[in-house]
Amino acid sequence: VISVDISEGLGQDYSVINIFKIDKKTDDVIERDRPKYTSLSDFFCLKQIGMYRSNYISVKQLAELFYILAFEYFNPDNFKVVLEINAYGNEFLAHLPHVFDGSNNYGSSIFFKYKHRADATEEKIGLKVTENKNILVKEYQTRMSNGSVLLNNEDNKNKNH
Repeated sequence: VISVDISEGLGQDYSVINIFKIDKKTDDVIERDRPKYTSLSDFFCLKQIGMYRSNYISVKQLAELFYILAFEYFNPDNFKVVLEINAYGNEFLAHLPHVFDGSNNYGSSIFFKYKHRADATEEKIGLKVTENKNILVKEYQTRMSNGSVLLNNEDNKNKNH
């Protein structure tokens, strides 16, 4: 699973690409929490295996870097991407088909789709974070504390970027 959070690249907020591997939770965590498990997915976690973080890269440059990771380095059949769509997500998506002057293997099937509004009938690429931000942050904190998300980079553990 790859997550992408995009900023404007002006030295303030960070653009971040986080790379996670789906892994089995540790035996200690499984034994401790087994009575609370309600599905098979409860036995697994997302383990951070890589991260790119910059507050100077442009949206276009980030799209180029992401393309190389997603379509040249990784096999696009083996992962899915959570893209925060809020401010720069659509610009990011617009750049991807044009990497290498359009001579590329870009395909949008790698992206998770979500409903962008509560009353939406169709799902679209990207996760729109609005009034649900507090709920998402709380869920993230819960998953960190119960071993469902394991971070290895100190920037992710200690800062809210």
